[in-house]
Amino acid sequence: MLGAARHRQVPGHGRCLDRRTDPFRGQDAAAAHAGGAGLDRDRNAPPRPGGLSGQPGFFGRAGASYPSARNGRHRRPPRRQRPRVTRPASARAAASPLQSLWGDAQDALDRANGVWPHPQANRQLSLDCDGQVYRIAYRLEAARRRTIGISVSAQGLRVRAPHWLAQRHIDTALQERAPWIISKLQQQYAAAQEGAHAPLRWHDGACFAYRGGQVRVVLGLAGRRAVLQPVAMAAPSGQDGAQQGNGQDAATGQGDVACHVLHLPLPPRSSAAQIAASVERWLRQQALALMQERLAIYAPRMGVTPSGLGLTSAQTRWGSASSNGRIRLHWRLAQMDLPLFDYVLVHELAHLHEMNHGPRFWQWVAEVMPDYAEQRARLKQVRLPPWGGAEGA
Repeated sequence: MLGAARHRQVPGHGRCLDRRTDPFRGQDAAAAHAGGAGLDRDRNAPPRPGGLSGQPGFFGRAGASYPSARNGRHRRPPRRQRPRVTRPASARAAASPLQSLWGDAQDALDRANGVWPHPQANRQLSLDCDGQVYRIAYRLEAARRRTIGISVSAQGLRVRAPHWLAQRHIDTALQERAPWIISKLQQQYAAAQEGAHAPLRWHDGACFAYRGGQVRVVLGLAGRRAVLQPVAMAAPSGQDGAQQGNGQDAATGQGDVACHVLHLPLPPRSSAAQIAASVERWLRQQALALMQERLAIYAPRMGVTPSGLGLTSAQTRWGSASSNGRIRLHWRLAQMDLPLFDYVLVHELAHLHEMNHGPRFWQWVAEVMPDYAEQRARLKQVRLPPWGGAEGA
């Protein structure tokens, strides 16, 4: 090598290690070794045992490798594995986010005030409204946006804020909107108490809403596709399925009269889950076909062309429009009458012009639907029962 001579290690050192010739000689080498032996340990620490070469400190310091008896190579000693501690299920349940934020006293206060925490809450805040303090547990999500988005649903309060915004600024914005937040939470609580419906019970003869009317399910059709057939007479009011139309008046505007019969290609003894899945599959097909049909009417009038269409099963919204031009509508909109369906579609098409709810956005909606305010108010009153379909329902 350049400027460095190599020599053969003396017997006793073993392993045939090649190293550069020590530039120090005699007492200089001993002094250099004594000076460097303690650089990696405390000043008052005891000397370490001799290493591979018989000299103290050589391969003996912390983190060095140790020789293997098989092949003479050097490896690190195995790390000590810490024992894994598993908490019991009761302890894990007690440490849930909601229980860490709320106690029994607060739960009673929530029931008295008509306010409840979000099931996925990760923040809590005390809001002062009309001299009364409400403690709210809400869901905070960081997003790539410039403003704070506040939404209230049946689950509770949800806040979407820029990731760089400090928590104190978010709390200030929520305090400024405290009256609106509290009123919306109370409205959601009242709607949940008054408009709560039992899940649909699926069986041969069950009824469900479709385009403002009622459809009765009939099993035993031979074939692979469901067939919708209009009927002139109403279903007997004593049937259990016809009675379930009571919870759908707000969405359909109709009574307990089945104006259509849906023949499903299922055996008569099919389970509730099979019937519910078959009806949902058929209803999704109808929703997508109706969406394409109405889009051909409204898209040219609004001067937009969506890049794609789709259906959604969102819990808190009837439709959505993305910045890339894709429109999604909830598949259960097919259960509502045509004006409500059209309003949601026009609403989302207007977002292709304005991705907000400002004055110009509502101008686009009003151009093609002058009575949008009436349809918007009707949509807020819709309370569809849960779809159901679980075994035993």
